[in-house]
Amino acid sequence: MMNTRPQAIIIGAGFTGCATAHDLALRGFGVTVVERGDIASGTSGRAHGLLHSGGRYCVGDHESAIERVEENGTLRRIAAQCIEPNGGLFVALDESDLAYAEAFERGASDCRIPIERLTPQQALCLEPNVNPRLLLAYLVPDGTFDPLRLALAFAASAKVNGATFLVYTEVEGLVLDGRRNVVGVAVWDRATGARRELRGDIVINATGAWAG
Repeated sequence: MMNTRPQAIIIGAGFTGCATAHDLALRGFGVTVVERGDIASGTSGRAHGLLHSGGRYCVGDHESAIERVEENGTLRRIAAQCIEPNGGLFVALDESDLAYAEAFERGASDCRIPIERLTPQQALCLEPNVNPRLLLAYLVPDGTFDPLRLALAFAASAKVNGATFLVYTEVEGLVLDGRRNVVGVAVWDRATGARRELRGDIVINATGAWAG
């Protein structure tokens, strides 16, 4: 019988590439991830590691705030081993900050971001090094994550579900058909020096800053 399983080629094994491989493998795709270095060796491996609650966007950009808090919850559920849920503080230091508090509370509520209003004493108990002259603080569900472990968690899950990872394999060009549709990639194996073409039903550019 002919293989009717759709084939996906993903360029880049950072967070986006590894998570996309995980998702597509669960959906039944045959997945090949091509990465010119090692997993998370580019921008993803140098990320600041902050897991946003969405709090910083909840007043001026509801769409971004909702996206952040939903992603926060999803990652806590599926990759808890990579997350440290240490929280974050929004601190009011003067009257203008206090005037912002009402809008912040309303924005957090509208975006379904759980926050806790703290007295100065409660905030100082949580973080003794905060400015002792603070007037008010809010605790938000920020966290931190280990960039390498997060990328590897997605990659390992994708591999268990059949994905193939070709590391130290650089994409040198796209393969086009007679109608200029992208049908694959031309790759260079940096370990052996071999060059070949990989074909797929879909090619996904997950190279981040190098996407152009």
